[in-house]
Amino acid sequence: MRTCLLVLSLSMLFSGNVLSAVVSYELEINSKTINVTGESVEALAVAGQIPAPTLSATVGDTLRATFHNRLDEATSVHWHGILLPNDQDGVPVLNTAPIPPGGSFTFEFPILHAGTYWYHSHTDLQIQRGVYGALVFHEAEAERSMPEEVVVFSDWTNEAPGAVLANLKKDDDYYAFKKDSVQSWDRVIASGSQAISNRLQSNLQRMPPMDLADVGYDAFLVNGARTNRIVPEAGSESVKLRLVNGSTSSYYDIEYAGGPMTIVAADGLDVEPIRVQRLRISTAETYDVLVPLPASQAFELRATSIDGSGHSSLYLGEGEPQAAPTIPPPNLFLASHAGMEMQGSMPGMMHSAAESSHDHGGHDGHGQSAHETFPVGTPGEMHGERPGVIAHMTDYRHLRALESSALPADRPWRELPVTL
Repeated sequence: MRTCLLVLSLSMLFSGNVLSAVVSYELEINSKTINVTGESVEALAVAGQIPAPTLSATVGDTLRATFHNRLDEATSVHWHGILLPNDQDGVPVLNTAPIPPGGSFTFEFPILHAGTYWYHSHTDLQIQRGVYGALVFHEAEAERSMPEEVVVFSDWTNEAPGAVLANLKKDDDYYAFKKDSVQSWDRVIASGSQAISNRLQSNLQRMPPMDLADVGYDAFLVNGARTNRIVPEAGSESVKLRLVNGSTSSYYDIEYAGGPMTIVAADGLDVEPIRVQRLRISTAETYDVLVPLPASQAFELRATSIDGSGHSSLYLGEGEPQAAPTIPPPNLFLASHAGMEMQGSMPGMMHSAAESSHDHGGHDGHGQSAHETFPVGTPGEMHGERPGVIAHMTDYRHLRALESSALPADRPWRELPVTL
């Protein structure tokens, strides 16, 4: 069986003082039996791995990646968030041909920008079964001041993804039974007048009971396991974590046992550093964060599903494990659809950190308004949080691009009407 093969082209390309190369990968997409919960289940893997191998290159390089499809069905590979030629984007039929069973496809494109991104299948529900991995593109001639680690979060179900989709279509509450979050009237009444008011308002709007996640997952994974450990190189006082949410449908609240995390990049773009105690990351988002390393302990980086149904744990360092705070499950009886619409309780998908510019200072209101910081002298500070640390970051209002991303004021506007 062919495994992941990295080959740096022997013919190096020189442009002035800049060294560039053709960075080549060959990878197989195949089936694999895995056991996450005590039950053996057929999954999909790239180069025998879940998640797929991290692919790396440097700005100025050309990435050449050949994927061999060993499945009995078509597959595809989409490069999420990357600037590249349209025919290399990987969305099947739309701009790149599907990779047929037994077939191969070679992607080739220049690396134009640095950052943390990811790649995944865009065919049917294959991403839920394991076809996803991280991309790391470095700046040319950049000096690394600290070690880096890639952290990929994902969700896992023992059910066939097609069955999950069918269940969601036939019954809104199907997985609420599995998560024990069914909002029966007796539980609503027991939760008090606000819960009763919320349910009546939802009924008037013909909305189902409140929930924050549709699927009842069997496990949440970090780098392919429910619990994992990374031991950075000896002598390091801090580490850059390249966080990727490769889940199919899960949002997480991430917290680190070693204290606040410093965000330095969002969705591949550098931002002005900000410190957060707890960070919400939605599906397909990436963040680069800096965290301190313990001298003789192992700090937990915990990613808790926002519906409170489970979490994954990554321990950084050697020694005695130090747990991150436990996040209590949300009280769905006290949440209303009207409140979600007014306050924007679910974060919007972030396509570019540059959308949050110096000039306009934030996103367009789709993110959550609950943005807390710890003032001086509060109980939060007594537990190690310091002034200026965002207690729970759930939207993008604090993100600032390093340079203004406002559109040029002197350029003419052109309006294009689109009829759907």
